Amino acid sequence: MKGKYIAVGLLALLSAAVAVLPYLYSFSGRPISTVPVEWGAFGAYFGGVLSPILSFFALVGLLLTLHETNATNSRQWEYLRANEKKREWQLVIEHAESQIRRLVSKHVQRNDGQIFELGSALNQIRSKIQSSDGVNGDREHAQSILSKNWSPLELESFSGLCNLLGSLSIYIEQYSYCLMKENREEIVGHYLSSYFGYVSSLQWMGIMKGQDSERWASLLTTKYGQG
Repeated sequence: MKGKYIAVGLLALLSAAVAVLPYLYSFSGRPISTVPVEWGAFGAYFGGVLSPILSFFALVGLLLTLHETNATNSRQWEYLRANEKKREWQLVIEHAESQIRRLVSKHVQRNDGQIFELGSALNQIRSKIQSSDGVNGDREHAQSILSKNWSPLELESFSGLCNLLGSLSIYIEQYSYCLMKENREEIVGHYLSSYFGYVSSLQWMGIMKGQDSERWASLLTTKYGQG
């Protein structure tokens, strides 16, 4: 801002010099007049020379002000639009989270009659696959473990959770685009710590794979600032 004032002052001095220097060069040898008519001519000269110059600078100043105003309005609009988009994605995420919480608290029954909440069942299944030399993503091995212990009806719950978490990964990814860079890691990390345990369990089961799995892996790199 200070630089702008200095530039305006220098332009004003330059404008005055454009009018004064030619006049001094032509009439500096003459004594100061005491005739009012000549002073009137002197004033008309300065007015005629400076008025177009000052009008031009005024126009330039007006254009610069309009440009700055438009730029400020654009920044404010982008800020408001980003905040509105954040609120929209927050509502979508909250809805998805409520569905996930309701599903993981659902009770499922193992073939031997034991009953578990879906969340704890996932952890148990993952441990079972690991202890049976299963490999993460080995769908056939995971399905063989599941079919021995869980009925197809119960497996629908696992697949439903996989779909919900896949959708949630999209929502979190889109939401993170609306965040300031310095806030992205913290916010995305919060969601990862809340849901990545379920995701990794479903990956061990061979149910979550493809784009759903890749999006969660992408979010994981975002958390650590690599994405």
